[in-house]
Amino acid sequence: MKIHLIAAISLLLFAWGCKNKEAATQTTAGGFKYIMHKDAEGPVAQPGDVVFFHATVRKPGSDSIFFDTRVGEAQIPSMTIPAADAQQGEPSPIVDLLRVLSVGDSATVIYALDSLPSKPPGFEDVSEMYYDIVVVEIKTAEELAAQKSDVVRQVEEFAAAMSAGTPPAGLQTSASGLKYLIVEQGSGTAAEPGNAVSVNYYGALPDGTLFDTSYDRGAPLDFSLGDPGLIPGWTEGVDLLNQGGKALLYIPFNLGYGDAGFPPVIPAKSDLIFYISLESVN
Repeated sequence: MKIHLIAAISLLLFAWGCKNKEAATQTTAGGFKYIMHKDAEGPVAQPGDVVFFHATVRKPGSDSIFFDTRVGEAQIPSMTIPAADAQQGEPSPIVDLLRVLSVGDSATVIYALDSLPSKPPGFEDVSEMYYDIVVVEIKTAEELAAQKSDVVRQVEEFAAAMSAGTPPAGLQTSASGLKYLIVEQGSGTAAEPGNAVSVNYYGALPDGTLFDTSYDRGAPLDFSLGDPGLIPGWTEGVDLLNQGGKALLYIPFNLGYGDAGFPPVIPAKSDLIFYISLESVN
């Protein structure tokens, strides 16, 4: 599924348009045609903002869907809007469109296949490909920075307390040895093994040193809860929450990357600290 997502997103990079109030075929500054279906009249993305959107791919005049970001475990596509003077090379139709769309807007972008060296599989008998796009969320650069700053503060305070041997009030220990502090339980669907979940996270070593975070990417990690490729402490921690929940985890090395660690990022026998935010459960 992830392979298909990458292929489809690469196609999306060729097929977006610019916003117009009329429900008629319009043309972007880069020359790509589109039809605006809904204009929610909200604020549009600015340079540095991250836009999240859903997309489907279909033939013109057909209801047959070749790809849909809502199906399966595909991650919601997102794009950081660059500054106008930072764009290089040929005009990007997706950037043309996302610069002027607000949350809730939807449009169909028409891509002329004659400009491709060869037509994509399934589209050999048509001259155009349709992409239906809906903007789901826009996160401003300021919101992203503030969100990450608060997470970093919580992780650093948690790491310092654990290192000093003065664990914060409310810290619990599971039968496996996982130590966890529920920041917010969440009021949505409970996470259970087999669920497709989206999780924002910040991972650090016991001294607070960052080794990985979704906040720098501007998008959560999507996976199936219980995937054997995940470390046990992570799976157990996410399983404690409902959608909308947040927690701080102290994962002993035997529930993390074990005796070997994950060199050079994670040393041998290293305990781990994670801040996790369960964004969705499906």
